[in-house]
Amino acid sequence: MMINTLYYYVAVLSLSLTSVRSDSVRYYYDYECNEPLLETAKLTATSSLRERGPENAQLYGLNAWTASENDFDQQLIIDLGSVKNVTRVATQGRAHSQEFVQEYHISYGSNGLDYARYKAAGGEVKMFGGNHDGNTIVKNEFEVPIIAQYIRINPMRWRDKISMRVELYGCDYVADTLYFNGSSLVKVDLLRDPVSASRETVRFRFKTSVASGALLYSRGTQGDYLALQLRDNRLVLNIDLGSGLLTSLSVGSLLDDNIWHDVVISRNRRDIIFSVDRVVVQGRIRGEFSRLNLNRAFYIGGVPNFQDGLVVNQNFTGCVENMYLNSTNIIYELKQGYETGEPFKYQKVNTLYSCPEPPLVPVTFLKAGSYAKLRGYSGGNTLNVSLEFRTYELHGLLIYHKFKSDGYVKVFLEEGLVKVELFTEGSPKVKLDNYAEVFNDGRWHSLMLTMAPDTLILSLNYRPVKTTKKLKFFTGSSYYIAGGKSGVRGFVGCMRRIALDGNYRLPTDWKPEEYCCPNEVVFDACHMIDRCNPNPCEHGGTCTQTADEFTCDCTDTGYAGAVCHSSTHPLSCQAYSNAAGLTRSADIKVDVDGSGPLPAFPVTCHAYSDGRIVTAVSHAVASSSIVDGYQEPGSFKQDIEYDASRAQLEALLNRSHTCSQRLDYMCRHSRLLNSPSKFSTIVGAAVTRDWLVSQTVGSSFKIQQVVQLRCGISWGYRLKNCIDKYIVIQYLISIN
Repeated sequence: MMINTLYYYVAVLSLSLTSVRSDSVRYYYDYECNEPLLETAKLTATSSLRERGPENAQLYGLNAWTASENDFDQQLIIDLGSVKNVTRVATQGRAHSQEFVQEYHISYGSNGLDYARYKAAGGEVKMFGGNHDGNTIVKNEFEVPIIAQYIRINPMRWRDKISMRVELYGCDYVADTLYFNGSSLVKVDLLRDPVSASRETVRFRFKTSVASGALLYSRGTQGDYLALQLRDNRLVLNIDLGSGLLTSLSVGSLLDDNIWHDVVISRNRRDIIFSVDRVVVQGRIRGEFSRLNLNRAFYIGGVPNFQDGLVVNQNFTGCVENMYLNSTNIIYELKQGYETGEPFKYQKVNTLYSCPEPPLVPVTFLKAGSYAKLRGYSGGNTLNVSLEFRTYELHGLLIYHKFKSDGYVKVFLEEGLVKVELFTEGSPKVKLDNYAEVFNDGRWHSLMLTMAPDTLILSLNYRPVKTTKKLKFFTGSSYYIAGGKSGVRGFVGCMRRIALDGNYRLPTDWKPEEYCCPNEVVFDACHMIDRCNPNPCEHGGTCTQTADEFTCDCTDTGYAGAVCHSSTHPLSCQAYSNAAGLTRSADIKVDVDGSGPLPAFPVTCHAYSDGRIVTAVSHAVASSSIVDGYQEPGSFKQDIEYDASRAQLEALLNRSHTCSQRLDYMCRHSRLLNSPSKFSTIVGAAVTRDWLVSQTVGSSFKIQQVVQLRCGISWGYRLKNCIDKYIVIQYLISIN
């Protein structure tokens, strides 16, 4: 029999751990596009002092734009006249003064209504460094150029007054565009020109108002595939280099907002970078292969049938422009192929070389007090209201209609659930709660309310639920959408496709008296921010949000605080003893890097009479194992899976004072190696921690040195007189 008992004993010192973060990898093309753009641009501002209007915000000018108010709502808006490729920005303060902007945000758009904020690689809004005096020019380069007609500069920190002079640099933007209607696709034949490479880059722009659809797909005959798809308004990249192991990356949020989004996929062997709107996700492709082999077809906008790696079953609806595979503009090559009579390499189905705007006009209700009051048919005994909505709020009024006779019907959100409240003349008030799931997840949801005598049907996401009760009513003249009724919290979020009794009117056609209030309702745009993407909650905390803030739920994470940053576990057994007073032993969890990325793990703390505090880390193979003889020297190996990962053990060892190991081998009724005794024990010397955790298999560790056990061996010759041929091995690893 062999008994394996392996422990770590660690005496921990209070040492600090420094984390070094590598520099971001530059992965976009560098090229010359540096023409000044403001000479023909139109500048406006939210406010300005007399004789310091936005037209004075010219670099090197004698004057400057100065806001009349010093707050975070001040903006300088630049209309470039057409869509441009903007590569950098330069700023000055007001000449010969101490008025200048020190930090600012930038947002951009194509129609002057909806803007996207320029973000850093981590997903947070990028803070651009400004000036430190009124005269020096400070330039900021956009690692990924901004493609937009409108640029908005929002000062966030300033000296004395908000004063700026500015210049944008770039060049004209030439777009090769394709429109896909949901049944479209482009096929690029790879049989004559297959892809076989250890590195490649795919970059393009897209916009859509549909939450899901396949964007790119290609595969090879050896099991390789590349699948890029939009799923629930997030981009998902699935890739396999032929190992049969899927690697999946996801980035982005609210991407079905009908705004242009920039996508970059850059692979170098098994390292991959996936970026949407400059928010970067880096990953390592699983498997042992490093080349991508594609030799069938390269599909854009959809596939003819379902394929491995796809998680959506519909084609893309929207626009794609300037799609590059390495340095090849595929859309341009597609056009050239058809024009030169060589379309055999390319095949397009139901696509257009333009980008028509979808017949959807969203409206954003920014405040709980904003609403629309729309007229319907009065005096009828049927009612039909439909709309689509998206929100992060738990509560909010969706629809309210007062009958011409006594009573009303109300559809509203309560704790994220959609409910109906109905009151009619001669009947008690009832509340209908027929859907168990929540609908405040930031996705678009369709809603339809239909009423007729003795019948009410509520349909959510095309799933109708019918309620039958004695019901008699006559419709009133007005419908309240998103609010407008006292005692009920208004809706904050976006709506579209609002139809009353089958009549649909674009929100942009609403008259001023049909909505409230002008500064709280935004037309032809959905102004929502996903504050939980990327997740601001650390250590696996769950993020929830409203229109104004996010909240972290740190339950079962071992951390506390606003963003789950502060560990609730001690750094070490020594820290635990100092705080709680350790007299014998205790089973606890320690967090060796505090608020760092490593999670807490279980240990046993031991207190000794000489003042030592020792930490023991257990493993999963403490039970007995039988080793009956051997096959050949070195044939026995014991895999040890610890209660801590390699990174956790290394951090623990780096905080330790000493580290030693003892290995006990016991061979009963036979000789161990050339030992003369019938029962032998060999005590091993101390070993280094590199030897201790030198190889990782999944979450397991292997002791790389192999213990050679030769029962009944003398100078390499097998003896015939072994009795009870088994060996007992005891691993005792001490770290003091």
